[in-house]
Amino acid sequence: MAYLDTLVETIKDRERWPDFDRSQFLIELNQIADESFEKGSIEGYLASVLVYHQLIEESLRLVLRWSEFMMQLQVAPLEYHLALPKRAMFGQVLEELRNTIDFEHRDDLIAIAERANAGRIKLVHGLTKHKSIDEIAIGAKEIRGHFDDYLEKWEQVHEWFMLAFKDLRKDGEWDALLEDE
Repeated sequence: MAYLDTLVETIKDRERWPDFDRSQFLIELNQIADESFEKGSIEGYLASVLVYHQLIEESLRLVLRWSEFMMQLQVAPLEYHLALPKRAMFGQVLEELRNTIDFEHRDDLIAIAERANAGRIKLVHGLTKHKSIDEIAIGAKEIRGHFDDYLEKWEQVHEWFMLAFKDLRKDGEWDALLEDE
């Protein structure tokens, strides 16, 4: 199927808009991270921090997919694709997000993700430099707080994109665009 046909079919069908591929599993991972944290053990703290970090990264990748979709809709019938490598690291994902379209709450979302990442680096990569489990617990609690803040901001970004896509679906001349092809 041609690029433009796929794009038009996607905007016209809400079920085809970019979304998590394994949303139920990600919810389970979030629950596991929370349960691990609540154990109050070093392994629980570290496991929760790693899972929170991965959930942030996965959700940032989805925000990039929304940004790409938005650009595709804006420049149609021209083709547009982000150039992010499949194995991009956390910092590369953030950098791509900084360089993509500006949207409501983008800078706040990036700032919170950066704080969570900096906390993870400090906690995990400096693990042997900590003086006690209590110090590790404090770092893990800080990262968990960043994760909670991040989720709240991410939900606002999600709402912004869904409303924008809905408006574009409603207001766009998508069938006419296909006829012009």
